[in-house]
Amino acid sequence: MMDLSANNFSGKISNNLSMIPGLVYFNVSGNNLDGEIPPALDSRFNNASSFAGNEKLCGKPLDRKCEEMTKKNTATQQQLMIINNHQSSLMIINNKFNYSTKVH
Repeated sequence: MMDLSANNFSGKISNNLSMIPGLVYFNVSGNNLDGEIPPALDSRFNNASSFAGNEKLCGKPLDRKCEEMTKKNTATQQQLMIINNHQSSLMIINNKFNYSTKVH
């Protein structure tokens, strides 16, 4: 049994988790995971509720296809512009959230 739900974990799910012998329950819902659900995990734990609440996670058994997530991420990245200002520092502007951050 592996219940890692609601722990604020981020990042991708490792393919190696599918190799744990005797694993009969797996839940990572309510985190900040991203990327594709490894197919080996999908075949063993084909229950969308085990992966729910991870808005950037895609693939089976979720309804979000990874191709759609890639398009959405590309659109978000295009909203970020790096502008060189007069003081030779960089300013990152994100139009979606209307904020700017100076990076020296």
